[in-house]
Amino acid sequence: MRLYSILFLALLCSLSVAAQKQDTVYTDTGLKYLSIHKGKGSRIREGQILRIYYTGKLSDGKIFDSNLRRRPLKIKAGSGELIEGWEEGLLLMKPREKGILWIPAHLGYGSEGIPDPDNPSVYIIPPDSDLIFEIEILEAYKSR
Repeated sequence: MRLYSILFLALLCSLSVAAQKQDTVYTDTGLKYLSIHKGKGSRIREGQILRIYYTGKLSDGKIFDSNLRRRPLKIKAGSGELIEGWEEGLLLMKPREKGILWIPAHLGYGSEGIPDPDNPSVYIIPPDSDLIFEIEILEAYKSR
């Protein structure tokens, strides 16, 4: 009986992974996106103002930044002010959507990384780091 339980759990896990893989968007640039809570309406368009909560992690799971305990980030989609992975990934999302972006290093901070301003010999984001962002778009509206 225990063997059947283990096999059943293994089957459920593999189905879950298969479902996630099927729902994951893979772009030509290497970006990956998985929606974990579908949004409403049409996709975000360049020029829209977004209010966002996010958590940024390194590929080992270490959090390097988050605004969950602060105010939402207010940005303009497609403004060129963000890393390329965000610029591309936000346009895959809809208002009120939660999702995960897997950003390869070349769409993030590349070979430069982000040094710690208090100790330049230490990096907040090491060079050539792939990044993971959990993003929730709270609101999207036309710029005024």
